[in-house]
Amino acid sequence: RMEIKFCHCEDQVYFWVNSKLFVLGRNEFGELGTGNNQVQRTPTQVMKDCNTILKISCGRDHTLILTDEGLFGVGNN
Repeated sequence: RMEIKFCHCEDQVYFWVNSKLFVLGRNEFGELGTGNNQVQRTPTQVMKDCNTILKISCGRDHTLILTDEGLFGVGNN
């Protein structure tokens, strides 16, 4: 069984497939959560073994990810 969730924010795309979160897009302030500020032109995995993503909320320079394990934030503080 495959479960897919998708979120598009500004110039970033987030999608969750089978407990893994992938991102791509603009990353000027580290808002993709990849550990750098390089543009991601292909899907890049940023969270492994995340059982449940409840919500992804993002603005121009930051992203908040609410999971069953807590709240995670990346980007410009």
